[in-house]
Amino acid sequence: AADTRPPPHPDPRREAWLSTDSFSSQWISAWPSRRDALSALEFGEIFTTYLGVESPAARPLAGRPIPVTGVRAGRSTCDAHGHNVGLAVLKGRAHADCHDAIAARVLGDTLRAGIPGSTEPRYLFANVLPPHVPSQPNTAGQHGGGRAGGGQRIIPDACFRLAFPAAAEAPAALAPTASSPTLFDVKTIHAGGGTYLSAAARTHRCGAVAQRARSVDTDYQRKARHLDAEPAVRRHNGGSTTAVLGTLRALGNVRALVFGQYGEASADVHSLLRAAAKSAAASAGRQSGAPSGALSRLTALFAAQLRRAWGVTAVREMARHRLARIPLIGATRGTRLAQVFAPLAYAAAWDITPTPHAPPGVHASQA
Repeated sequence: AADTRPPPHPDPRREAWLSTDSFSSQWISAWPSRRDALSALEFGEIFTTYLGVESPAARPLAGRPIPVTGVRAGRSTCDAHGHNVGLAVLKGRAHADCHDAIAARVLGDTLRAGIPGSTEPRYLFANVLPPHVPSQPNTAGQHGGGRAGGGQRIIPDACFRLAFPAAAEAPAALAPTASSPTLFDVKTIHAGGGTYLSAAARTHRCGAVAQRARSVDTDYQRKARHLDAEPAVRRHNGGSTTAVLGTLRALGNVRALVFGQYGEASADVHSLLRAAAKSAAASAGRQSGAPSGALSRLTALFAAQLRRAWGVTAVREMARHRLARIPLIGATRGTRLAQVFAPLAYAAAWDITPTPHAPPGVHASQA
């Protein structure tokens, strides 16, 4: 009889087997429309990543050095699966582009579904922060989105007004009420990193994205406390040492929209999809005069459409992230032009127009 048991940890095939969810396989049956199109290179990376086998682009370069910059300056070595090149700290916008394209798709679809809100709501903390706050070191790591890890402000990726399931770790007093403002932050994690090596990732399905999601609200609280400790912020708030943290806590837990290397997503992504599908179905039902009994079918239709769009976007952007960095393998630390122009050359060769992040302050049409 065939052995159907998963490979032992840390075999990349086991990592892939434990990580995939309903988003991860959407590319398999996606009709190659303009929205869901994949280039030949992208398809190869997505296919092999899904199976947990070696990357077609990275395998021929295995063993070659990767020039690492910043505080981790030195050399890393390319592996056949392409994990190290995805984790390396390199110049360029590969991490930001991956995050921004996924965020634009998810947050934009949510707004278009009729859920009121805005992206990058800079106004939320305006009353407790002075116009100029001294900069702080960025401690958020290189794989995140949002603006909670450093700089001068707390700027979540989105704020939506909706009824959302309470966070598992939230006290009862912080459980959201119907249609309450809820903060969301988009994060991306890449294969081979510490999150994928955690105990949760080794033993639970989609444990890596769940592990990353659990730290997002804590990161925001830490940033709020750092800002509260700034003398300029204390003066602005009449000596209060908890003004920023209090404003953050009044909005409830920051919800984590985490996407992983395999296209998998955290629990809050699945909850947001259901909320968006219900909102889109209700709007479509009102416009068409559909009977109430048809709403469940409309909701299922919109959920399937959103799941496909978000799933294909996630795996494609993860593939593009890796492919944009492949030209840097073997380059010396002095090859600055290669680090700057490699992603641009890849985009031009495959006629890719990066999807911009939704502009800050863009509100849904609903009041």
